[in-house]
Amino acid sequence: MTRRSVLRNLYFFWVAIITVPMASGAVAYSGTQTNSYVYGVSPFTIPITVSGSNPVLVLHLEPNYGSNNATAVSWSLGSGTAVNVATASYYNYANINTWCIPAPTAGSGTVSVTTATGVSAVWYDLELWTGASQTAPCPTGDAQTWISDGSSSTITLTPTHLATGDATVGNSGTCVDDSNAMTPNSIVHYRGGCDLDTGYNTNTSGITASFKSSTVNANGAVAIRIVAASSSTACTNLIALMGAGCQ
Repeated sequence: MTRRSVLRNLYFFWVAIITVPMASGAVAYSGTQTNSYVYGVSPFTIPITVSGSNPVLVLHLEPNYGSNNATAVSWSLGSGTAVNVATASYYNYANINTWCIPAPTAGSGTVSVTTATGVSAVWYDLELWTGASQTAPCPTGDAQTWISDGSSSTITLTPTHLATGDATVGNSGTCVDDSNAMTPNSIVHYRGGCDLDTGYNTNTSGITASFKSSTVNANGAVAIRIVAASSSTACTNLIALMGAGCQ
């Protein structure tokens, strides 16, 4: 066997080893959440305990007035930068807002929420998810929003670029109509001064919001994508193996 053939065989041997796909997990709802409302308070804090692998915190808000949307959100133990992923607003009747906090440090802490005016009621639902990307778990460009136009009481929202292992997380509400639990998987179904509903679906399917009346043009909903944590990138050539390694 020539030296060239030995080197060639060695090359393909290493390529075969290092390009074996590595398993990646799926985004999962942890079952940990807290929901309530505050009135005339800003900032306010929400307690929760973060645990599990590759966590992300998702905060759903429904301020009674559109001018009182959240302006800042943070995790007390440290995290990536909180992102306002999606907002659907119709005057003072449907103000749906969802934030995402990537890579929150594990432990018992609080999420702090600052709103624009602090003069009205804000309903909220804070959820812990695991198995999520720690750098960009909730792309703003993939989110979907909806405000009713008086022609339909039901809407299915499917974020773009969903892949196997991802999750769709939804938030719907109204202050003038009655809302139904989100499907297929409801997390919160709150009926009060304003209704707040949250729920989710997995993999590549969206989520459905529905309301009592099809003639009300002040119901709103948003759906965001949570991106699954990726498997490690495989090196596919000998130069990468002998140099800096996989990127």
